[in-house]
Amino acid sequence: MPIKFPFSRRAAPSDAWTKCPACDAQVFNKQLERTSRLCPECGHHFRMSVGERIDLLLDPNSFEERDAGLEAVDRLGFHDDRPYSHRLEASHVKTGLRDAVVWGIGHIEGQRVAIGIFDFRFMGGSMGAVVGEKLARC
Repeated sequence: MPIKFPFSRRAAPSDAWTKCPACDAQVFNKQLERTSRLCPECGHHFRMSVGERIDLLLDPNSFEERDAGLEAVDRLGFHDDRPYSHRLEASHVKTGLRDAVVWGIGHIEGQRVAIGIFDFRFMGGSMGAVVGEKLARC
């Protein structure tokens, strides 16, 4: 006679776990948050978005982005297998960013700091004129 459980079984949400690309361990996402996106099994560093990095480093709600309106322009009309302007737009749609770096002013333990953060998801963190301009202003 089969055993009847007084509760129903449900599968864990598929977004609750992340597979480490280095050691194949299944890591609970809340544990990744606690370890600053470091695999507890092998020490692999997972990528972070700009927002995740800001949340990790700066005091809560202290970040003020600067020069958010600066964006790359394809002055050379560069084209390989597709136009550079199309690559820029695809990266913007994918990340919500206008370029590979975000910079601004925030606080670390109450101390005012200027911070610039690259996001590799935007064209591999390519450094163009906008990145240079933002870092020069930082």
